[in-house]
Amino acid sequence: MSNETKQKQTDKKDLNIIKLKKGETVNISKALGSSKRLSILQHLSQEELNLSEIAEKIDSTPQAVYHHLQILEKSKLVQVVREEQIKNMATLLLISFFIINLSIMTLMLCLTFLSIEISSSSVY
Repeated sequence: MSNETKQKQTDKKDLNIIKLKKGETVNISKALGSSKRLSILQHLSQEELNLSEIAEKIDSTPQAVYHHLQILEKSKLVQVVREEQIKNMATLLLISFFIINLSIMTLMLCLTFLSIEISSSSVY
């Protein structure tokens, strides 16, 4: 067998496998080989859903959906955002909002102080 033929066979094999951390591999055909996972992908292509919403739409249990999502996530077909990540983002947004409010209040105080200075200097 020539090197070119071997390379073509290797290339074909690599199309179906995604290499993950620690040498783990997931076969894309396995990820797409379930009608439930295809249904999940179809629903997620239309809107973002949480675990319970997906379970309801595909008439399955949240535990089964979680298992399917793990397979889809490992094959890089979906990105799962976990609740703690959402809480962390919400906390960052809240802190940012607080800092912005504090900055606005500081700016308003400065403007108030400047207007008092201007009005008191215009009296003389």
